[in-house]
Amino acid sequence: MGTRPGDPGATLVPLVVFGLLFSFIASMALTFAFTTRLPMVAGWDNLLPDWFGRLHPRRKTPTNSILFVGAVAFAMAILGVVGAAQQEAFQLLQNAAGIFYALVYLVMFALPLVGRQRHIAKPAWWLQAASVSGFVMTAMYLVLSLFPIIDVPHPLLFTAKVGGFILACQLVAAFLFYSYRRNSQSA
Repeated sequence: MGTRPGDPGATLVPLVVFGLLFSFIASMALTFAFTTRLPMVAGWDNLLPDWFGRLHPRRKTPTNSILFVGAVAFAMAILGVVGAAQQEAFQLLQNAAGIFYALVYLVMFALPLVGRQRHIAKPAWWLQAASVSGFVMTAMYLVLSLFPIIDVPHPLLFTAKVGGFILACQLVAAFLFYSYRRNSQSA
């Protein structure tokens, strides 16, 4: 059933589609913009090589961090669509991106429980309870994100792609961190 000329839906449908498309593009641009700031700040805090924290001389943007995040996103996009249908490829990318964020949240929720506190002897019970709850929920999200929520021809391959990519990225990050730390301590 389509819309006829003069029908109010004939004007409304394209506007809604344009609005949704604009919202999606804006959301992705914003996500990319704040994601590129994470390696930059890690470079400033000496957790990653200084290269990540360098700003463009004129524009004051984290050019190297943008290139790095862009390369990782491009690798995710290419590896995600190899041998996958459109919906499966989208789900692979969404799950991998969500897992990256969830890993950061796991660390955040663990800090009040096992982190080194300098000024607080022991966090309040309500903070510990909230941290346990957040940690457990995030851990469940991580585990469930490894499995497809859509019908895919090879669910085990889906899990291997998502888990393998996350593991490879974490190993590269650990290598960068420890090699930089070793080089900065020897200098």
